Amino acid sequence: MRYLTALVFLLLLACSAEQTRKPARESVVTVKAVALKPVEVTLHYETKGTFRALKEARLAPEVAGVVVKLYKLEGERARRNEPILKVRDDELRYRYEELKARLAELLENYRYQQAVVKRRKLLYEKELIAREEYERELTRLRALKRQIKALKASLRSLETQLRKTVLRAPFDGIVAQRFVSVGDYASPQKEAVRFLSLKPLRFRFSVPQVYQESVKELKTLRVEVEGVGSFTGRTVYVSPFADESKTVWVELELPNDDERLKPGYYGTVKVPLKRVKAFRVPERALVLLGNRKAVWVVKNGTARARPVKVLKVENGYAFITGELKEGELVVVDGVSALKEGVKVRLE
Repeated sequence: MRYLTALVFLLLLACSAEQTRKPARESVVTVKAVALKPVEVTLHYETKGTFRALKEARLAPEVAGVVVKLYKLEGERARRNEPILKVRDDELRYRYEELKARLAELLENYRYQQAVVKRRKLLYEKELIAREEYERELTRLRALKRQIKALKASLRSLETQLRKTVLRAPFDGIVAQRFVSVGDYASPQKEAVRFLSLKPLRFRFSVPQVYQESVKELKTLRVEVEGVGSFTGRTVYVSPFADESKTVWVELELPNDDERLKPGYYGTVKVPLKRVKAFRVPERALVLLGNRKAVWVVKNGTARARPVKVLKVENGYAFITGELKEGELVVVDGVSALKEGVKVRLE
């Protein structure tokens, strides 16, 4: 009985060994692939920038005084020369009215003195009075004339001062910020209003110095503004020198007729650099092998990984270069199940 049990065990062991010697059945992965075709693609340098007002002014009244009226509040528009605020002018106006009354009195005296001089002249010509008497009245007339001239100059100066009590818009624009309220003391040394224009606007960004010539050749560029839209700007300035970080500043001008853009907004520009040949594949065809991007190429019924360089990704497609040939099949669906050398079947 013991010998029979040993014999059965040896037979089972032999069968098991025979099974292990049989080759395992290779798995085949079903994939979808596309044939590579070269296309021309434009390479871009993408960067961000900010919008600024072409015209901006920090305004303060030219005459110091207490603010008594606000004609425009923050966010309100003003045409050129429209009033924005006014400071108290009581003392100036009192002096002005006082001088006006004094001028009226002097003018009346002057007209009277003119009549006196005229009579004295007739009498002098008839030798009825001495020359000294005539010249005395003439001197009084000339003194009155000088006083009137000086008074008129003082009135013009006061009129100028009175005009300066009203702060006016230097150009068409909008009150961006206001730093004083009614009752505050304003002076020429203290900023009262930040005033700026909304159209046109400038968009300012920088590029590495190696791209300076590429930018110079461009007359217009598109600016993408998140949440607002896409706008075309005209190149108006390219810095003739690079700053300490070896970058060159560029400015675009945008009409902004609908005033959708505001100073301080940021946007993105893509500066076209050159056109090169590449292969276009769906973005989902890309895989990460280690720290490099790659695609799976079907070669003799098996999957082979090919490292690639991604030039850009746009609208769901990747533009790639590498050790690839026109007509080769690149897997676009089923990439997650692939390994190097695995057999594949095309849909």
